[in-house]
Amino acid sequence: DNRPANTTCLAFDRPNTDATVDLQRVFPSLLINNVVVLTQPPGDSSHWYFTTRDGIIGRFVNTPGVVNWDTVLDLRSRVSAPPDGGLIQLVFHPDYPADPRVFVNYSVPGSFGEPNDIIISSFNVQPGGATIDEFSEVVFMTQPRGTYHQGGFLSFGPLDGFLYFGIGDGAPQTDPDNNAQNLMDFRGSILRIDVDPASVP
Repeated sequence: DNRPANTTCLAFDRPNTDATVDLQRVFPSLLINNVVVLTQPPGDSSHWYFTTRDGIIGRFVNTPGVVNWDTVLDLRSRVSAPPDGGLIQLVFHPDYPADPRVFVNYSVPGSFGEPNDIIISSFNVQPGGATIDEFSEVVFMTQPRGTYHQGGFLSFGPLDGFLYFGIGDGAPQTDPDNNAQNLMDFRGSILRIDVDPASVP
């Protein structure tokens, strides 16, 4: 009935409120609209990869004076970008380039009675990293979600190697249908999957 004492979880000291923050454009000559993700392959800082909400995966050279970027994969014909949707995450496999896969989270028009679905899938990056094979997609999960709150975070667990991802409640403010409270519904959850299953002899 009483909250137990906790002597190990302590708050940090209050930060200095006199601190200032300055913003600086790292790539002042580069223009990309609607960027959602900016990432690099493991152990390779030569390029930055990015996604745009409308479905472009691109990359550019990691130099301050860079002017142009290149399309690596164009998914605009698949992706729907309603108020909280689009192509919103990209992560490389931890063993890249030995394992050439990238993993994405994007939304598509709904096919299960909801306005939109979430796709968690992988694609193969071609040698050299300049293109991704559009026809190599492996879909791990299709989740009906509604119109709002897609979620979308993707990350590999540093200890177990599983792919972790968050799915939003798919609902307007306050989650009126309690999607996130329903243990039989994946919406409003953090999930994990093993994308490297042991091969069957």
